Amino acid sequence: MRKASPVAEPKDIVQLYTSPNCSGHDSDARAGGFEMKIKMFVAGLLALGTVVAAVPASAQNIVIGPDGVRIMEPRGERGRDSDRRRPDRREISEREAVRIARGEGVREVDSVRRTSRAYRILGVDRRGRDIRVDVDRRDGDVLSVR
Repeated sequence: MRKASPVAEPKDIVQLYTSPNCSGHDSDARAGGFEMKIKMFVAGLLALGTVVAAVPASAQNIVIGPDGVRIMEPRGERGRDSDRRRPDRREISEREAVRIARGEGVREVDSVRRTSRAYRILGVDRRGRDIRVDVDRRDGDVLSVR
């Protein structure tokens, strides 16, 4: 037989509120209300946890490209002007610039030089003539073909 303690333990309080005869209260509705509050609290916590866990995942894009797999910010959230001010802005690689230059007629690449705003690819076209293609480093646009 268990001795009665002067302080009620938590499991005794829960049993008091959830017992079928509800000896500690005036009516069964009051005990049911307590159970309902607990259920609603737990459901609210679960819903909040689900929303909080989903927010960071929606703010990322996975990009698979020639440089491998990367996680990037969506471009729509950043303005075009903010890319100019950030030193870590995304640029095309030298390899991508050569690929673009080959699309413009370069058959053999002699050299690739990086200028302040473009890649300058020097090479030979299919007829053996010298060709120079300037490709914008930031977005890959062809600036000139000579």
